[in-house]
Amino acid sequence: MSNPLIIIDPGHGDVDPGCSYQDIYEKNIVLDISLYQLKRFEEIGINATITRYSDIYLNPNERAKIVMESNAVYCISNHINTGGRKGCEVIHSIHNDGKLAYEIFNKLVESGLYPRRVYSKKSTQYSGQDYYFMHRNTGSCITNIVEYCFIDSQNDREKLLKDWKIYAEQVIKAFCEYINHPYKNNTEYIDAINKLCEYGFINIPSYWIESNSYEIPYFEELVIKYTGKDNFDEAIIHLAQCNIIDSPNYWLNNNTYSIENIQLFIIKISDNIEHFEFADSVYTLYDYGVINSPYYWIDNSSYEIKYFEELIIKYTNKSTFEDGIIYLAGCNVINTPEYWLDNDIYSIENVHLLIIKLANHIEHFEKAY
Repeated sequence: MSNPLIIIDPGHGDVDPGCSYQDIYEKNIVLDISLYQLKRFEEIGINATITRYSDIYLNPNERAKIVMESNAVYCISNHINTGGRKGCEVIHSIHNDGKLAYEIFNKLVESGLYPRRVYSKKSTQYSGQDYYFMHRNTGSCITNIVEYCFIDSQNDREKLLKDWKIYAEQVIKAFCEYINHPYKNNTEYIDAINKLCEYGFINIPSYWIESNSYEIPYFEELVIKYTGKDNFDEAIIHLAQCNIIDSPNYWLNNNTYSIENIQLFIIKISDNIEHFEFADSVYTLYDYGVINSPYYWIDNSSYEIKYFEELIIKYTNKSTFEDGIIYLAGCNVINTPEYWLDNDIYSIENVHLLIIKLANHIEHFEKAY
């Protein structure tokens, strides 16, 4: 077999976890990203290999040696950052023009990551050499270190955990464009179209799957239908409020959109159908004055009982939480009042499901008042 064109390096491993937040470790995330990229390179016909397939430790010399002995022309070294900032970075060698680094960086920014910087760094210890050993000790291999985001930034971390495949795919796309290799990734997009069709947001999936361009009115109709809003602008703002999209200005201020961005958009809304149903319900209750702070309900992974009880009391217009629950049960909004009356803690999934139900019945309750 010929030498690989590219080697992928999942940073850290085993006793070297990299940066972390609670039980989230850099070594695991970058391994997932790297294995995904290896699979995708193979799918599109690019000969690739990897420095580690599992959670093992490689010291710097061993890691650099694997890259060197692979005889790969390129190396992508995947990492996650820390340090109280935000955004993606790509680091290239001081002996490299940085063109591939900028290709990768621009694609990551395109997908919604904050644009921090592209840079190179000289060593203060080794004259005329790179600071990072992955540049300094990997010979003629064109190595780029990709720092996807900052694990200690809540916004970055949530994006990464939710959309890491999208960011991994953007690196694949950037590399293909850089070496002028045909790029294709229909699987995730087709899955997204089929899911939106299953939920009733798309009537003709073949149009979205087989077209090489999309008419803006059809795209806007899809977004309006998905959000249930009156117009496209309101729909985009609502999706941004619900943390489904990161760059509303792109969609609001342009008259044309790239097919790649529309497809990424469609993948995102498909991935977030369940989340959006909940977020949309929260905003419905907010519009009716039942909830004062929609961000509290959308962005938290746990809720204080007192706020949930206040919500029920306000929604039902009863004097106590118990009266509110009994009233909701009598109106067939909830089937198991005992669960809410006899427990001191509730699962977040059950709270979400009840909020969705409350939003679906809001007009009936408004009339009942």
